[in-house]
This record gives sequence, structure tokens and C-alpha cells, in this order.
Amino acid sequence: MNIADPATNPQDIDEKIRLIEGRSNAILKSMMDGVVHIDQHGIILSINEATNKLFGYENSELIGQNISILMPEPYQSEHDHHLRNRHELKSSPLIGRRVELPGLHKNGTVLSLDISVNELFDESGMGYVGILRDISETKRIHQELIKSNEKSLALLRNSSDGIYILDASGQVIEASDSLCAMLGYSYDKIIGMNVSDFNAEYTDASELLVMLKQQFEKKDRTLLETQHKRKNGTIFEVEINSARFEWVGQFVLFCSSRDITQRKLDEQKLFQAVINAEAATRTKSNFLANMSHEIRTPMNSILGMAEMLAESELTSEQRKYVGIFQNAGNTLLELINDILDMSKVEAGQMELDKTDFPIDELLNELIELKINKAKEKGLGLLLDIKPQVPLLVYGDANRLKQCLTNLVSNAIKFTSQGNIRICVETIEAHPEMLRFSVSDKGIGIHVDKLSTIFSPFSQADTSITRRFGGTGLGLTITRHLVELMGGEIWVESKVGEGSTFYFTVNLPSAQPIDPQVSVDLRHLKVLVVDDVSMHRIIIARYLQPLGAEVLEAESAKLALAILAEATDKGKPFTLVLIDAGMPGMSGFELISLIRSNPCFNSLKIIMLSADTSEQQLQRAKKLEITYLTKPVNRLHLIESIDHELAKDNKIESKTNAIVPISGSIPEGLDILLAEDNPDNVVLIEVYLRQTPHRLDLAENGLIALEKFRKNRYDLILMDVQMPKMDGYQATEEIRRIEKAEKRPPTLIIAQTAHAFVEDEQHSIEAGCNRHITKPIRKGFLLELLNSIQQTKVAVLRNNPESELTKEHEIITAVHDNDILELIPGYLLRRRQEMDVLRNAIAEKNFSLLRSLGHKMKGTGGSYGLDRIFEIGSKIENYAKSQDLLAVEQEVDHLADYLDRVKIVGNEIHS
Repeated sequence: MNIADPATNPQDIDEKIRLIEGRSNAILKSMMDGVVHIDQHGIILSINEATNKLFGYENSELIGQNISILMPEPYQSEHDHHLRNRHELKSSPLIGRRVELPGLHKNGTVLSLDISVNELFDESGMGYVGILRDISETKRIHQELIKSNEKSLALLRNSSDGIYILDASGQVIEASDSLCAMLGYSYDKIIGMNVSDFNAEYTDASELLVMLKQQFEKKDRTLLETQHKRKNGTIFEVEINSARFEWVGQFVLFCSSRDITQRKLDEQKLFQAVINAEAATRTKSNFLANMSHEIRTPMNSILGMAEMLAESELTSEQRKYVGIFQNAGNTLLELINDILDMSKVEAGQMELDKTDFPIDELLNELIELKINKAKEKGLGLLLDIKPQVPLLVYGDANRLKQCLTNLVSNAIKFTSQGNIRICVETIEAHPEMLRFSVSDKGIGIHVDKLSTIFSPFSQADTSITRRFGGTGLGLTITRHLVELMGGEIWVESKVGEGSTFYFTVNLPSAQPIDPQVSVDLRHLKVLVVDDVSMHRIIIARYLQPLGAEVLEAESAKLALAILAEATDKGKPFTLVLIDAGMPGMSGFELISLIRSNPCFNSLKIIMLSADTSEQQLQRAKKLEITYLTKPVNRLHLIESIDHELAKDNKIESKTNAIVPISGSIPEGLDILLAEDNPDNVVLIEVYLRQTPHRLDLAENGLIALEKFRKNRYDLILMDVQMPKMDGYQATEEIRRIEKAEKRPPTLIIAQTAHAFVEDEQHSIEAGCNRHITKPIRKGFLLELLNSIQQTKVAVLRNNPESELTKEHEIITAVHDNDILELIPGYLLRRRQEMDVLRNAIAEKNFSLLRSLGHKMKGTGGSYGLDRIFEIGSKIENYAKSQDLLAVEQEVDHLADYLDRVKIVGNEIHS
């Protein structure tokens, strides 16, 4: 049985032939150029529709006719002769070339044609195929252009750019010599060419025509980049500036092309240079970060041991030596910090983290930070906040604080007596700008040096570095930060009289969204007693927006008179705020006189003082008065007033009740130290030797994780860079275990020699509650542990079976019941804040969410509520990255925490 091969089946072959012929006919029909097929004798075998339209004939009139019918004389008579020569001599000037020849229309009109002819071999033998394009209109326009504007054409022809003019079909009707040279064609050749003949980007001529049509429809000038192809086939990049205009009765497109090959090469080189520069910057940043880590690690041991050595029994000479290398170590640490900041400035990596913040609290924190250093030199720090300054502003609080810290530190360094004044005021012409100034009575700066004072490693006199120390980078960094915040910085100074540094910052007023200060003080009458007017003004600005009536007295004597007069008139004061250290009659003496007068029995008293000595605190405690240290924190002041007013209200909310603990609570904290550096371990052990805290050790993350599974800790000090498992991984795993086993969260503090802001962010994202940078000082660590000990969040370990611990998280206060008494009001305000948070989530108000998270982080830390600190940190970070789902989850965690929390305090022992 024979099976026919489909490939040789005659019917299939015929079908394929029909298909091919159909496609060929369709292609010929769609072509815009005329196509003519003749045999070797010149007889027309086939034509397409474009040919019929070109010459005005029907198909039947041309098929079988000699091709010469389409030629004018003398070409018609000479055609057969040329055809014979082609066969006999095997050569022709037409074959394989494009030439311009005349054609004859049926009506006798002579056409200008662009013709290309090629040989074609088929079953009937050799023949020829010609492609014809009518360029008559192009030639006509060209001739008219020459006649009408010879001067313009001369300018065009001699232009250095490659200029050409296109008609609506894309044919070139004029060109400059530069274009001819650019493409490699003669002028005569390029006239009549279609733009598709030398445009290399559009391989499909129909696409190019569509694009060309779009250009003709545009009235404005267009700039584009494309590719052109030279006569020799090479392709190059060009930039074309084109515009449509009317000329000789029709719209044409004027095109100016420029070879941008070299520019593209230069751009590639520049791009590569940028990549290389960025890589170099990353390498530099990584190097500095690593160097910072490597230097800080031994510095932690050096400064720590120096501090411990200074506390031991030493001779005066030995103490002098210890002081020298302590100062040298601190100077080196300052240099490291400045160089890290400077590297960020140079790399353009210094970024702003904007949020709403109370400017008065920032300035108070600054004074708290620098007050002891100023006192060591007998200097005073004065704060002057002008009344027009908004309390809540929007900006980068940390960078602003860094600028002010640099300026205040310099003022303290170069001043030997008097006061340093920090002032902030509005700028009337620019309401969103604030002007800060830091004034001192120090050594001053010579006028010749004022222009260079903000340059890197520059100080007014090289001898200053020897006398006062410093890196010379602080003012440079400050200038960059100020400029980054949209402001400027300058200085006014006279040698021997002191200096005033001014800077402006863009800090628009923010909406007062702070639920923390939603206390109603409308019925409160307050007397502020202080000999410093600025202190009285600041207190008044804190309380008046909440509805309080505030009066002022500059002395104790005047205060007694004002109090007596108000009582006599039947309008007594509710509260008096008294400065402890007034001249003449002190605050304590004034309080004794008030207490001895029965007319003032209902008067609430809060004392304000810059004296933080234990003797002063005990004196206030004996008088049973609230004692706040200056500079007064707005939040703490309002919380204290709220607490004083609440003493008359005997009804307490059940959720905020303070429950006494029967029995004893172990002193000290159970601390796990995860640290692989033996020197750092020894240092922490020495720091805690004389404290009640209990220390457990783990030399890497794996061991820390194993110990965490078996034990309960109040605190984990987690080094982030350890072998086998680093601190980030260990923290993430601890948080996973806590969640899986429903264990209360353990306070984890990352300790690292990495000092970049990104490192702190990494720690928080891993699950750490806080991040501290090495070297870690003894005083700082003990103060931190003491604050955790005083108000810590933990499940009571001594009564694990109680119903209270099963259902609630417990806030335990061991040493400071005064702070504990403020917590109910604080938690109540957090509960009131939940609606604000939910609404912000619904409105996707990430700015408000960041602000609320930031404040929650700050206040949670101040009250020792580490869970609120942790949730606030995460809300702030997630809002910054606009992760709405993660924010919502943290708000749910906060709501759950606030529902379960109970407050537990010690019974008061005599």
C-alpha cells in the first residue's frame, strides 16, 4: 500500500502556490510605489494598482504593451536600443541602481520619477522589475523654493547642522550640505529620497509615516532622538529638532538633525563615572562605619576602665594622669562622631526625618543635656522663647537639636563667665521660618575670620585648638544641616566681647493634635513665682492654652501680697508654682509662710528648681510637695498639676487603680548580657559590682537564645555583632518565641559600636526596644537601669499564680511612688488617644500617625512603660514607610495592652 507524501501531493502544491500568489498580490496591491514587471523584450507582464494611478491607465490598457508607452521622447525611441545593448553587452546603467527619469502620463503630462530596476528570473525566463515613485511634486516645490528664496536656501545649505525639509509623504525637498556629508549622499541624490531611506529606527516604513503624520499635526516645536543610517550602512544617533510651517502653499516639516554619537558616549562615560563615584562613596561609608566600630569597641573598655579607675583611691598625680587619658578618649570619640556626620554630608546622604514636635520640650532637653557642663564653669543657661513662637512645629527635631547642641557646646567651651542665652523667635516676613540664636560673652571672633568659620577643620585661630580642643567640623556640619532644613546661618562677633550665632530653619506650625495635654484647666487660677521673667513667661505659655488663668510674681514678698489680696476678694488661687532659689526669701521659706496661714489651706503647691541634689529633694519630700527640676518639661508639669488636682477627687477608675503589693519585691534587675568581647563583659561586671542587679552572660546569640528559653529576665543587653548568631537574629527569634508561648515581652536594648541612624533603625526593626551606642558610660548605664527598676513592665515573679498576673500586665514601682501616681492619668490619655489613632488610620494620615507614634515612644520611655515605647517606635517606623496594615496591627496591640494593664505599687514603709 502506497501512502502519498503530503509534501509532494500535487493538490497541496497547487494550494501552496495559490496562497503564495495571493500574498504576493496583496503586498503589491498595498504598496504606495508603482511596480512594473516586464519580460526581456520590454513587454509588460504585470503592474500594481499604484502604477495605474501613477500613469492614468487601466490594467487592460498596459498588460502586453511595450514599457516604452510610459516614456516620453527621446526615451521612448531609444528604449529598445538600450534593451538590446543590455542583452548583448551584459551591462546597463539602470540595473541595481536608483535613478531619476521622466515618465509619460496617459494625458501627456511628463512626470518626474525615482526608479530602481532589478533583474527577475522565473519559469518564463529572464525579466525585469521596476519600482517607480512619483517625485514630481517634490521637484516642483524644490524649484519654487529655489526661485522664491535663494538667500534662505543658501543659509540652509551652508548650515553646520544637518537640515532637511520634508513634505507630507516624508520626501526630502531640500537639504543642507552638512546633511549630505553626514549621510554620505550627494545633494542631487538626497533630494527626492524618503526619510524612511535613511531613518534606521523605524524598519517598518508605515510606522514611520504614522509618526511623521503625528509630527505634522503638532503646532509646537518637537525635540526627539532617533537613529540615522549612512550610505555605507553605519548607524548613528541623532537629535532632531522639528517644526511644521506653511511654505509654497503646503505644510512642510523643517528638521534640524545633529549627530549626538559623541554626546551619547560621553553620557555613558558620565553614567559609569557616577556609578563608580557611588560605589566609592559606599566603600568610604562602609570603611568609616567599620573604622568607627573598630575604634569604639576598644574605646568602650578604655573609657570605662578609666571611669572606674577614677573612682578608686588614687594619688593626685595618678588622678591627673587618668583625667588626661579620659579627656583624650572623649576628644577621640567626638572626632569619630564628627567625621561620620561629615562623611554623610559629603556623600549627600544626610536626610531629614520630619514629624510634629513641641519645640519648647526640645529646648528644655537641650538645656538638661548641657546644664551640668555649664555649671562646671560657673555659667548660666538662659532660654528665651518669644510669645509668637508656636509650641508645636513640623520638622526634624533631631537635626535641629544637633545644630543647637553644637552651638551651645561651643559657647560653653569658649566662655569663662556670665550666661549663655538661647533664643527662638518668629520672622514676620516668613511665618513658616523660625530664627534661633545662641549668644555668649566668650573670647569672640576676629572680623577677618568670620568668612571661614563655617569651613571644614577651620577655627578662628589655630591656637584655639590647642587651648580648647575640638575637631573644627561642628560648625561645618551645622551649616549643612541648617541649609538642608531650608535656612541659613551666620555669626556676629567682637573679640573679647563674645559671639552670637544665628540660624533660620523652615519649621511650619503644626496642628495641636497632642492628646497628652488635653487636661481642662479652665477653672484653674495659677500664680507663678520666679525672679527670672523668662521662666514665668514659659510657664504661662504652657498653661494658658489649656484655659488656666496665670498671674506672675517676681519675688516671694510680692507673691504673698497677691495671694492675700485674691483671698480677700473671694477669688483665691488654686495653685502656686514656686521657684526654690529666689534671692531674699527662698521658695522653701515662702512655702513655710503659706503653710502657716490657714487662709491658704486649700492652695496646691508645686516647687520648681534647677537644684537636683539629694538634700534638696529630701527637703521637698518632708514638706510633701511636688518637686520639678528646671528646665520644666511641659508634659511633666501638666501631669503634675493634674495629679495635684486629682488629690481632691477620691474616686479612682478601676482600670487605673494603684494596687499595693503585699510582701517584698526582689531588689535589682535580672539582666542577660549577650556580648562576645571579654573586655566589654568585664567592664559591665565592674559597673554592676556595687549594685543589686544580677548579671547572666552569653557569649553569642545562640547561647543568649538558649538561656532565654530557660530563664526569665527583666532586661537583655544585646550586642548586635556576635559570632554564630548576631544580636539582630537573636532578638527576632526571642520575639518569635514570646509570641508563640504568649510570654510578656522582655525589654531588649541593643548595644553596638555602630553609630549611624540606620543602625538604630535596624535594631528597632529587629525588635529591640532601644539602641545605645558604645562606649557605654557607667553613669549612663546605672541611670538607665535605675529608671527601668523604678517603673518597669513585668509579670510579678513572686506571685505567678495570682489572678491579677494571669489577666493583666503589671506595672511595678519599687522606689518612686511619686512617678507611679502619675501613671493612671497617663494611661487614661492613651486610651482617649485610641480614637485619634483609628481615625488617622481610616484617613491614611501617615504624618499624624508618625507624630503620634513618635510622642508615644518619647513619653513611654519617660514613664518607663517599655511596651508603649516599643509600640510607639513601631507605629512611627511603619507610618514612615506607609505600611498601613502594620500600623493597624500595632494599634491593636496597644489597645490590647491598655485593656490588660494594671498598676501595682509598694506599700509605703516608714
